[in-house]
Parts: sequence; C-alpha cells; structure tokens
Amino acid sequence: MGLFGRIIKGSSGQEGIVDNKAIDKPRPVELNSNSGKFRVVDVFNIRGVGVIPVGDVVSGQLTPGMKANLNGKIVTIKSMEMNHQKLSIANVGDKLGMGLKGAKKEDLEREQIIEFTN
Repeated sequence: MGLFGRIIKGSSGQEGIVDNKAIDKPRPVELNSNSGKFRVVDVFNIRGVGVIPVGDVVSGQLTPGMKANLNGKIVTIKSMEMNHQKLSIANVGDKLGMGLKGAKKEDLEREQIIEFTN
C-alpha cells in the first residue's frame, strides 16, 4: 500500500485497499470564467427583441456582454432568460434563451455550438 492508500471495510466485513490516486474526482467549477460554450436547440426571431437562440450551456459560464464570432460577425449576449426570469450568470447544464445583438436567424442552426468569450 502506498503513502496515499487507506484500508476500508466493505459491507461483507472484508478489508480492501483503496488507492486515492485512482479515484476520479470531479473538476471544480471555475467561477467567473472567461469563456463558455452554448449548444443551440432552436432559434426564434421575435419582433422588437431580435434573434433568440434557445439551448443549454455546455461548458464554462455565460454572462451578458460576452461576445462570439458567428460566420465572421461579432455577436454579443444582450440578455438571458430561464423560465421567464432574467439571468446574470448561466452555468453548465442551464437551459435558457438569450437575446443576441448583431445576429440574424440565418447565422444560427440547430445543434450548433457557440463559444463565447469576454
């Protein structure tokens, strides 16, 4: 047994050795990360608001003001909503809709991954 090993008793009462190095631990979530990825599920065009992609955050965090490059156009997140409530931060796994400044519906398609940065 190595320096980081420990002995545990299982439910059968037998001893076993666990090596802590072999246990996969989840990576800590980075707060205030500088980038995030968004997967588009559907795209809507709402008069007076603009283009609204709906989908989920795949990695990182998203905040209003972040920018992305879509087919050579720089687009900016104007606002984000989840369940009809405004968001200031969206984390991995959140399903939301966002208002994009500078985008057209033709620039977005389903299953597209958009990488936003500050």
